[in-house]
Amino acid sequence: MNDYPLATLRKIREQERDLAEQAYAETLRDQERLAAQVRQEEARLESARQAVVSAQEEARRARSGDEILMTDIGLHREFERALKDDVVRAEESVRTAERAAQEHQKSVVQEALKAFQEAQKAVMAVEKHFEGWKAEQDLEADRKAADALDEIAIRGWSKQ
Repeated sequence: MNDYPLATLRKIREQERDLAEQAYAETLRDQERLAAQVRQEEARLESARQAVVSAQEEARRARSGDEILMTDIGLHREFERALKDDVVRAEESVRTAERAAQEHQKSVVQEALKAFQEAQKAVMAVEKHFEGWKAEQDLEADRKAADALDEIAIRGWSKQ
């Protein structure tokens, strides 16, 4: 049997497929990292919300006491306003991280998957060609064997 004439192309297509598969896996890992960042931002948001609740409870306790000063109330309100601003910033950070994760998933992951699928199709095309070539080679080998047997039979018949 002859060597497959597209063996080099076959190897190149398999390498391209492997690289595309690795790139796709990397995009999935990136996606998981983004999801972890979103979870981290959500945890920061929850922490900021808890700080606001704690400050509000502290303000209620302070208001119920007899020794509260107007400056204390003003400072406390300012502190509470700053905490609420932290919550707003944390909420925006979570929304930004979520948007980034969604955009990343829509674009990069889909492109990597498409590249992997196309590389897989290219490998399958070369494999299909190889199977056809192999079938032709087997058919040719069978034909040559049959011709050789016919030649032997003809020589044997002519000697009689």
